[in-house]
Amino acid sequence: GERQAEWQLPLEEAGWHVNSGKVGADQAVVISGHHRLGGHVFAPIAQGGVQIGQEIWLTDAQGHIWIYTVSEISQPIPVTGASKAEQTKLQSYLAPLQHPQLVLLTGWPDFSDTHYLAVVADLTGRR
Repeated sequence: GERQAEWQLPLEEAGWHVNSGKVGADQAVVISGHHRLGGHVFAPIAQGGVQIGQEIWLTDAQGHIWIYTVSEISQPIPVTGASKAEQTKLQSYLAPLQHPQLVLLTGWPDFSDTHYLAVVADLTGRR
C-alpha cells in the first residue's frame, strides 16, 4: 500500500529524466545519479559537498554552457515509510515546471540508499 519510485540509472554517469525539460529551456531539467554505485557521480551530494549558492554548469548538445545556481538542498526523504508531506515534496521535484530550473536527485546517506536527496538550482546565466 505504499508508493515507491524506482529509477533505472546508468552506472557510470548521471541520467536525464526524458519527461523533464532540456538544458537552458524554460522547464525543469531533472537529472538522477548514483552516489554509491558505479562512478559515484553524485557522491558529493550525499556527502554534503554541495552548498547553497554554488554554481552547476551544464553543457548542451551545441556546446553552450548553462549556469545554474543552487537555491535549495532538500531534507532527506525516506524511500519507504515517507509521510504524505514527504511524498508530495518528492513529487514536486519531479513535476514538469515551466521554470528554468535544474533538479539533481540521488540517494542518501553516503553509505546507504534509505532516502532521496534533491538539489534544486535556478538558471542564472549562459557562457
